[in-house]
Amino acid sequence: MNKSKIIYYKKKLLNQQKINIEQSEHIINDSFINQSIIDSLINIGIKTNKFKLEKTININKKLFYSFIINIDNKNYIYYRDDNTNYPKPDHEITKRLILEDFDSIIDNTNYELKLGIANHNFRLFNINNKLYGIGGQAYLNSNYNEFQNTTNESYLNYHKNDNIFIEGNNMNHNFGNKIYNPQIICPYHANGLHLFIFDDINNNIYIKGNNELPIISGIMNGRHDGFYGFFNCKDIDKSKGGISVFDSTTSILFNSNDNKYYLYQRANIGLSTRFIQYTTSTNLIDWSDFNLININPKIDLFKNNYYYNNFFSLKDIDIYIGLLPRNKKNSLRYNDLDNKEYLELYYSKDCINWNYIGVLLEFEYHNKFLILGEPIIKNNKYYFYASDHKCRSINVYSIEKNRFSSAYTIENDKISKINLKLIKLNEPLIKINFKTYSNGFIKIQLLNNNKEIIDNFSFNDFDIIKENLDDLDYTVSWKNNNNIPNNEIYIEIEGINFEIFLLNNLVIF
Repeated sequence: MNKSKIIYYKKKLLNQQKINIEQSEHIINDSFINQSIIDSLINIGIKTNKFKLEKTININKKLFYSFIINIDNKNYIYYRDDNTNYPKPDHEITKRLILEDFDSIIDNTNYELKLGIANHNFRLFNINNKLYGIGGQAYLNSNYNEFQNTTNESYLNYHKNDNIFIEGNNMNHNFGNKIYNPQIICPYHANGLHLFIFDDINNNIYIKGNNELPIISGIMNGRHDGFYGFFNCKDIDKSKGGISVFDSTTSILFNSNDNKYYLYQRANIGLSTRFIQYTTSTNLIDWSDFNLININPKIDLFKNNYYYNNFFSLKDIDIYIGLLPRNKKNSLRYNDLDNKEYLELYYSKDCINWNYIGVLLEFEYHNKFLILGEPIIKNNKYYFYASDHKCRSINVYSIEKNRFSSAYTIENDKISKINLKLIKLNEPLIKINFKTYSNGFIKIQLLNNNKEIIDNFSFNDFDIIKENLDDLDYTVSWKNNNNIPNNEIYIEIEGINFEIFLLNNLVIF
C-alpha cells in the first residue's frame, strides 16, 4: 500500500473514532472490547446507539429522585415531592404515578409514603419476590435546629436523648462538629441508610430491618466524602473520610458470580465533584467497607461530576449495565460545571470495573433527570423515562431491544471479520442479533480447540445471511443444520456491510 493510501486510512479511522466518542473526553481503546471473548477484529468499528425520543407526557410537576418499578404486574413511577406543608423533618414525602402501557401516565393522587428523612432518597427494590426499600441520610447537628418545630411525639421524645449525637471533629470540618448517632434509633432516619421490608406497599405496611438501626452509617470505613471533610482536588486518597450524607439515590445489583449484593451511592469527593462508591453484602444487613468503582478508561475524577447512578441487569444480556450522567468541571471552583450533561453507557462483568461504551443521550445539566430502574420492554424495544424539570413533563425514550451497542463494518465494501476466543456456549445453538444492509452478508464458521475448521461448519457450509435483513434473535445454520458441537469452540464471523449487537447473550462490545 502506498504512502497516500496509508494516510487516507489513518485519517478515516481517526474521524470514525471522533464520531464514536460523541464529544466525550474518553479515548477509544481496548476497554470497549469484551476482551474475555474477542480474539481479533478486521475492519470492525464500535458504536453506542442513541436513545430515540418517542413521546413527551405533560404532568405539570417535577419529579425528584424518581424511579420505576413493577409491583404485582403494574408499573409505578415513585418520586420525591418537595411541595408539602409538613414541618421538617417530614417536609419531603414519597408519591407515585401509575404507568399505563408504556406511554400513558395516571397520577396516583391519594398515595403518600411518609418516612421522614428517608423520603429524600427513597428507592424500592424487588429482591427474591420481596419488596425492600432503602432510604435515609446521615445528618449533622446543624440540621437538628431545623427540626425544632415538629409536633411529632416520637420525634420530641427522641430529641430528649442526650446521646443522639456523636463528635465528628476528626471526620468533618465544613458543616458542624457532630453527627447523628448511628447506634441510637432515629425515628425519622437521619443517622444513615435504612432498610424497609414491605408486606403491603399500597397500604404502607412495612417493618424496619436491622432492629431499626441504619444498615450503613455516614462513617462507614472506606468512604470517600472529602467534601464533608478534607480534600485537595488532586489526590483521590485525600478525599477519604468525611461524612457520607447519602444525598443521592441508591442502586443495588446482585452478582451471581460471588453471590453478593452491590449497593452504590454517591461519593462527594470535592467541590461539586461527585463520584460513585459501593459496598457489598450477602444479607442486606451487614455491609463491607466502601470502595470507589473503577472507570475504564481512567479519567481525572476531579474534572468530572457523576450526579447519580443507575445500575441494573437484564436477563437476556450476560453483562451488568450502568447508565451514568456525567458533566465536566470547568474549573476546581464550587458549582463551576459545564451546562451539557451526557448520559453514558457502561458495561461490567464484576460490578466493580465499569467500561465506558458511549453516549446514549445529551441534555442540559439539572434540567433532565433519568427515572431510575430497568427499562419497560414492549414492541421489541426498551423504554426509558426522564423527568424534564423545565417543561414539567416526562420524556419517553426508546432503544431497540438488546441493541445498546454494536460492532459494525467500517468500510462497507470490504470483508470484515470478528474472531472469538475459545468459548463454550450454554446451548447447542448460535443466535445473533444483527442487521445487514445493501450488498451486505454474514457468514460464520466454527473451529475446534486446535483451531481446525469443524467438518460441515465452514464458511462454505454456512446458510448465508443476505442483505437488508434485521433480526433480534436469529438462529444460524449450516446446510440447514443448527445444532452445533457441544464443546469448546472458536467462532469466526465475516461479511460485508453488517452490524452485530449480540451473539447468544454475549455482549461483544
